[in-house]
Amino acid sequence: MAGEPLPIYGDGSNVRDWLHVDDHARALRLMLERAEPGRTYCVGGDAERTNLQVAAAVCALWISSNPAQTAALTPTPSP
Repeated sequence: MAGEPLPIYGDGSNVRDWLHVDDHARALRLMLERAEPGRTYCVGGDAERTNLQVAAAVCALWISSNPAQTAALTPTPSP
C-alpha cells in the first residue's frame, strides 16, 4: 500500500480453501456436540483459490476504493 509490490509466496499457484470464520465455528460446534469420538471430519468451504487469485481479488477491491494507488498493487511472485 506504500508503493511497494505485493509479494506472493512462490509462484502464486498454491491453492487454499477459503471458509468464513462463522461457518468454521459452526462446524466445530457441531462436531463438539454430535461427532463420534475417533472419527475424522473435513471442514471445507468448497471455495478453492490460488494465492494469485486471492491477491488479484484483494487488489481489485483496493483499487476500486483507492484508484490513485493502482500501480502499487500488482501481485509479484517472490523468489
